Parts: sequence; C-alpha cells; structure tokens
Amino acid sequence: MAKVVIKRYRIEDIEGILDHIHNFLVEDRGQEGYENHYKNIDFDRSKVYNTLINRVNDIDFFCNLIFLDQDIVGGLCAYVAEPFFSSERIAYDQIFYVTPTFANVPAVIRLLRTYVEWAEQRNVVECRMCSSTGYNQEAFTKLCQLNGFTKFEVGFARRF
Repeated sequence: MAKVVIKRYRIEDIEGILDHIHNFLVEDRGQEGYENHYKNIDFDRSKVYNTLINRVNDIDFFCNLIFLDQDIVGGLCAYVAEPFFSSERIAYDQIFYVTPTFANVPAVIRLLRTYVEWAEQRNVVECRMCSSTGYNQEAFTKLCQLNGFTKFEVGFARRF
C-alpha cells in the first residue's frame, strides 16, 4: 500500500521540487479542465532553486510537500509579508500544485490545513489562496470553501 506523507521541504528535496514544478507548469499545462494563468511565462529553474535554498530556514516561508512513497505529488509554497500600506501581516501562497493524477483528496485537504495552521502561528490577519498555477477551478473553489476561505478580488492582466 502506498504511503502518503506531508512534510516541510528540505535541501535534499529541492531537485525533486524543481523537476515536479517544472513538469506541472510546463508539461501538465494541457490537462483537460485545468487552468494555468502562467502558461505564457517561462519557468526559471535557477530562480526557484535560489529561492528554495535561501529560504529553507526562513520561518516566514512555507513549503510543504505531499509525498506518495518517495515521489513528490503536490506542494504548497507561501510567505508572510506586510502590505506597503500596513503593519499587519498576511500569508500569501506562491504556488499550490497537485499532480493531476493524484486523487487523494484527504491529503490535499491536509496540505491546505498545514498552511492555515502555519499562518495562524505567524500571527497573520489573513491567509490567502490564489492558486494561479494549474488547477481545476471548480475543485479548487470547493477545497477553499470547505476550509473556511471566501472569495476575494477579481483581477486583470495585460501581457506585453
């Protein structure tokens, strides 16, 4: 029986994270029912590597992974920051991804809950989820609503 584990990333996980995120953002873009708002933006492997290396011990940086046996099948990375107009702290997700073939909903819920718990421990006033990478909008909305999130913001973008 396959073992599902959720844990914080470590330095030895970084190469696997890079491969997994690259595959998710670049190769899994064509999955039916999934949206990817970053499909026209290049993946910079060295930038992701440097971010993960430099923030591995940063308590205001969150990066938990879902492992199926020894393979990464999902993850959520986030950070805490203050808006320039306030001293209040907000937790912002940077990437939330789950391999489209990984169908273990309880593990995905547990991953999201680890993020919420982490954010609460950082004394934030708000915990945000935008999941702008690749996702099924309907499933993502249900997941967030089941975990106490409400819809906020509608945005626009202009590509140059």
